[in-house]
Amino acid sequence: MKKTIIFVFSGTGNTLRVANYFKEAFENREISTDIIQISRNEKMPDVSEYDCIGLGYPIHAFNTPAIFYDYIKKLPDSQQNKKCFVFKTSGEPFKINNSSSEKLFRLLKKKGYVPSNEIHILMPYNIIFRYPEGVAAQMDYYAHQMAKKETDCILKGVKTKIKHGIFSQFASFVFRIEQPAAKFNGKFYKANNEKCILCNRCVLNCPEKNINIKDGTITFGKKCSLCMRCAMNCPVDAINIGLLNKWKVNPPYDFEKLKTQNTPFIIDKNTKGYFKNFLNYFEKAKNYIDENITEQ
Repeated sequence: MKKTIIFVFSGTGNTLRVANYFKEAFENREISTDIIQISRNEKMPDVSEYDCIGLGYPIHAFNTPAIFYDYIKKLPDSQQNKKCFVFKTSGEPFKINNSSSEKLFRLLKKKGYVPSNEIHILMPYNIIFRYPEGVAAQMDYYAHQMAKKETDCILKGVKTKIKHGIFSQFASFVFRIEQPAAKFNGKFYKANNEKCILCNRCVLNCPEKNINIKDGTITFGKKCSLCMRCAMNCPVDAINIGLLNKWKVNPPYDFEKLKTQNTPFIIDKNTKGYFKNFLNYFEKAKNYIDENITEQ
């Protein structure tokens, strides 16, 4: 393998961070790697020159985000059964997320691509509630290590699969209602004019091109995908996210600062409450990272 391309959709930057971990891992093995961060109007590059295609997305309501799925529809058909791998991120380790790629896999196979690997990597929530810094640091560390290990598996021909059970398939199907619901909720987005400094960051960064400035006021259209990029990254926390405003998270996580400060991890065998549910994920992640793999 000489060249890899990674298509990634990332609302608030967590999935893009993981994509860069994959890029680092491939390039440490002298494999040139390009990252395409997609938006609604992003053009599809020529993929014929690439040996492998990576696809990364954050799980939205147990599904591939519509904006990402619609973009992958633009992939040209492959006559060579080109290899591809999928990495997906979410804020929780529950099996209900397992089938989020199923519809995407059907599309890829129809186009002649072979999804040989799929991995689910935890990164902190960008909605509902803010994770403690120790949890965010722990997730980021394991995301980095797992991306390196998964790259080894891809290069050595070791397939990694996630079981798509009936329950997760049903949840994925039912919760696709989130996609029209996101557009509905987007109608209620607004900016607090007393706080807003018209920095234009939300306008420039919206992947749906759904935000504009009109008569000196930030306005929102009807194409919101609930990626939370505008709300989390607003420097003055001026954006109200409609019916979900009590779930808003702002500001973004400063992973580099957490790393520099050697922020202690929180989740261990003594953890209680909600985060106790994450211990099994981290134990499995450690075993996966430590496991010796041989070329197939």
